[in-house]
Amino acid sequence: MPNAIYPLSADPITNGHLDVIFRARKIFDNLIVAVGNNYAKNYTFSLLERKEMVKRVLKNFSNIRVIGFEGLLTDLTKQENINFIVRGFRNSNDYLHELNLYQNYLSQNPDLEFINLFSSNNFISSTAVKEMIIAGGEIHQSVGILVKSALEKKLKKQVLIGISGGVGAGKSTVARILVQELQAKNIPAQSIDLDILGHEVLEAKTPIELEVKQKILAKFGSSILDNNQNIDRSKLAQKSFSDKQNLKFLTDLIHPLVLLKLRQKLQNKTGVIFVESGIWEEYELSYICNHTMILLESSPQKVSQRLLKKGLGLADIEQRLVNQLDYNGKKSTLQNLIQKDDYGTIWDLKTDQIDQQEIQNLIQKIIQYTQNYV
Repeated sequence: MPNAIYPLSADPITNGHLDVIFRARKIFDNLIVAVGNNYAKNYTFSLLERKEMVKRVLKNFSNIRVIGFEGLLTDLTKQENINFIVRGFRNSNDYLHELNLYQNYLSQNPDLEFINLFSSNNFISSTAVKEMIIAGGEIHQSVGILVKSALEKKLKKQVLIGISGGVGAGKSTVARILVQELQAKNIPAQSIDLDILGHEVLEAKTPIELEVKQKILAKFGSSILDNNQNIDRSKLAQKSFSDKQNLKFLTDLIHPLVLLKLRQKLQNKTGVIFVESGIWEEYELSYICNHTMILLESSPQKVSQRLLKKGLGLADIEQRLVNQLDYNGKKSTLQNLIQKDDYGTIWDLKTDQIDQQEIQNLIQKIIQYTQNYV
């Protein structure tokens, strides 16, 4: 078929827009995705930012061309010698709006034809996505990871960076050093440890946490309680790490509440925020940090030394190491997720002996990352 134009504001581009674009490119030989300015709107991103974001998202499709334009869409159709305009519908309100728009466009160019496609993602709008992220909600199912990262930087002034590594890899130490280095450069920085949030869940202070505690006791028995009838984390760890199914049960039970606490913690924070966790890869949670991860590598000997200092026995250490992905497994999983979502980066850091020059190199990469909106 002939060529067509799909006009949109893309502030930001959502999975609803992508649904229409991907279907339209199957119908037409070539599709121009035209990112425009409506002077009656106040945009979150500039026209250049919106155009570049859309180009980045659609860079792998050969029959799609992305342009920015200002002024009348009908003038653009004449300039490009295209008579077909693709529009997306979400609901009946969209239909009435599009009908009025179509009549206005015909008054400028009577040769135009509208091709109207219903979006299968009818609950998604750019406005709703922005409202959700400001309120602290999750949007990774409504927009791409690139767009999520850009919205966090633009609307919340947040740059989320994960710190990943196995037990005893030195996550908390690295987080502390990086926060200090960035603060010394007058860059706001702080860290959140998901393990600590998990400990808060086990303290069972809210109704939902009390319910989780009862499920844990039903699974592992009252022997995991201390003298005050609180869950003894060391006893629970012995039970859970002794069996992969036990560990999965516990993690599946606790981590939704950990993510709830994380969202609450993030709500009033700005700047660079390091989020530490040892299970990003096992549970494919790296979307939280937009697949931007500092991956720590430490030798088994060094890990054992650190865990022995914490009071763990050799048997406990062996169980914990067996029940987690090693460095190569974590890196491979992250690389697959980055490839799937076409966004993210991995910064490797060896932690047997932390090198100051490596830290400074990493700091420069982090600063550069904060300055790029995509």
